[in-house]
Amino acid sequence: MTIQIIKPPIMNTYISGSDIHRFMCSPPGRYSCKELLIGKKTSKANRALIQFDLSSLPLFLTITNSTLQIFISCNEFPCINKSLGVFQILSKWTKKKSHCTKEPLIASAPLDVVTITNQNDAFVSLNITALVQKWYTNQSANLGLMLKMMDESTNNLIGLCSRECENSQAWPYLTVNIMDPVLSDSCCKSLDLTFHVVAKDNQNHTRTLNVLLFNYSYMIVNNSIYPALVHLQVSCDGTHWQTESAIKTVAAGDMISCVPDTITKFSRICYQARNISQHSNLTIHIQGRTY
Repeated sequence: MTIQIIKPPIMNTYISGSDIHRFMCSPPGRYSCKELLIGKKTSKANRALIQFDLSSLPLFLTITNSTLQIFISCNEFPCINKSLGVFQILSKWTKKKSHCTKEPLIASAPLDVVTITNQNDAFVSLNITALVQKWYTNQSANLGLMLKMMDESTNNLIGLCSRECENSQAWPYLTVNIMDPVLSDSCCKSLDLTFHVVAKDNQNHTRTLNVLLFNYSYMIVNNSIYPALVHLQVSCDGTHWQTESAIKTVAAGDMISCVPDTITKFSRICYQARNISQHSNLTIHIQGRTY
């Protein structure tokens, strides 16, 4: 069993309004963008929006559990029991828009609800396993999460640390518990995947693959008129990466291979344009078989 941490979120903000059908994003006031407000105080209700990028998760994993961890930075009404719910967002939203004609569409039922009383300067955990599993397998669009109080008719305001908080230990994050693949009679004994990417000025990489069970090789085809640079990286934990091969040039219309020299759990191909502004379309094949 392995635990992956996804931190920080790629976007977070909060929306506020006296009419819950008309909200303003990131409202001004004494609270800074370092806090995400949730709940009601006086006439305004607040809801937080948050989104994570799961693309760092390797393929071929079984997710057994996933939680959203949020740090409570202020609790305006510590004597009141507050039910905080987390909901799947079903429509697109962006932090760049200063006003929203209405809040993003959300699922009717919460993924999880947690009771908060006097907690402050502490993390709170919400279980979102079922949704993360659907995001990972592309069964649901990953448009983020909404955090809101289940009762918005009473004063119950709290604040959470956002990704803009100076203390990175207080940033929101996801925990993802994954079960490593095990070879069995019913297990797929071959690896055959294709990625279509564009090599641009900045280095990028393919999605991380769990290749511990496989003898494998990458084949990179340059479909453009400009050359590109590629190299193979490997990792034992998906966090610390080692360059396994020398940087290779893939000429226009050419194909090269990258084969590992060591046995590791994860691998990926890094790629970028050899010359500035001369971008290349690459087709990257990975093929292998079990031992």
